Formats: sequence, structure tokens, C-alpha cells
Amino acid sequence: MPALSNQGPCVAGTTGRKSGVGSPRLQNGTEMEAACATLRSKAFATKHETSGRNCEKMMVKKSHQHLAHVTAFAASPIVFLTVTTYKRQLILNTDWVHDILHSIWKSSAELNDWYVGDYLLMPDHLHCFACCGRKSVSLKQWMKMWKSLSARQMIRLHNLKPPIWQADYFDRYLRSSESYADKWNYVKLNPVRAGMVKDAHDWPFQGRIYALSMS
Repeated sequence: MPALSNQGPCVAGTTGRKSGVGSPRLQNGTEMEAACATLRSKAFATKHETSGRNCEKMMVKKSHQHLAHVTAFAASPIVFLTVTTYKRQLILNTDWVHDILHSIWKSSAELNDWYVGDYLLMPDHLHCFACCGRKSVSLKQWMKMWKSLSARQMIRLHNLKPPIWQADYFDRYLRSSESYADKWNYVKLNPVRAGMVKDAHDWPFQGRIYALSMS
């Protein structure tokens, strides 16, 4: 903050130094009063100009603090999701279901501001990792949207009987101390543990739509 002068508005020699001819010779009280009034007016203007600059600096500082808050909000955590089919129907490990879900999740980025990372489909349930942007709908709304849309397409295209999905689902937000990579490495071994493939890379019903980051 600029330092304000402690000197009064009427300083001897001020006008003389400005003109370079020494101290002024004021002829009478009226001239003295007029000179002091002029200096008081200049000091008042300087003080308010300084206050205005200080106020502007405070507003800029507050603005940066607000922007920092918005930036922090943008750093969205990653949520791990598990969804099962209604009454554990064995319908998800097919190419056409895989295509439907992949297409819907890819569109979710633009439509709902939700981004799906790695995912894996098992016959009666699926796992996926996702995070949201700053303009996203809630997780509950997003889940309802893609489940409803995928169910309608499965019913219309392949004559499946509703309902397709269980109403509830499991969600777990990953903490900063957890490793997204470690969690995914565990999930992708599900087909191996179930005896469906010998190598996790051989399971065809998995993929990644967006590269998510824990940072």
C-alpha cells in the first residue's frame, strides 16, 4: 500500500520549490488563506486517488481468490461405479450391448459433462470409472439418464423384456491416497477370476473412453 504523507496540506516552500524561485512572499491573509485552500484541495484529491487505487487492488485480490476457488472446484474426483442387471440377467457380455453403452458414455461428455474412463462389462454387471465437469448434472441424474437410454435401446433393438437394470448401484469416490491404476488392475482381472479367460487382455468387453487423472 502506498504510504500517505503525514505532512499537512499547507507546507512552507511547496509552491516556491515548484517554481524554482524560493519561498513565496504572501502579501496578506487573503492570499495565505487562498493558497492553503488550494493545497488542501490537492491533498484531498491525492488521498482519494490513493484510496481508489487501494480499493481497486483489494477488488483484484478478491477476484483472484474467487477464481482460485472456481479452479479448485474444477478438480473433480473420480468415482468408481458398479451396476448390475435386473435379477442378474446374463446379457452384458455381447458386442451389441458393448456398442450401445460405449456410444452413450462417449456422448455423455458433451450432453451431461460426465466423462467415462476405463470400464469392464461382465455378464450380469459392469464396472466403470467416471468424473464430472463444472457444468455436469448430478451423479444420480446422470446414472438415471444413461441407464434409461441404454435400456430403451436394448428393448427396442433386441426385444429384451424390461426392466434391464437394478434400480440401485454402488458408487465409491476415490481418495487422493488411492491409485486409480491399481483399482483398475484389480477390476480388469474379474474375467480371469471367473474363469472366462486366462489373460485379462483377452476379455473383449472392456475399454477406455477418456483418460482420467487423479491430479
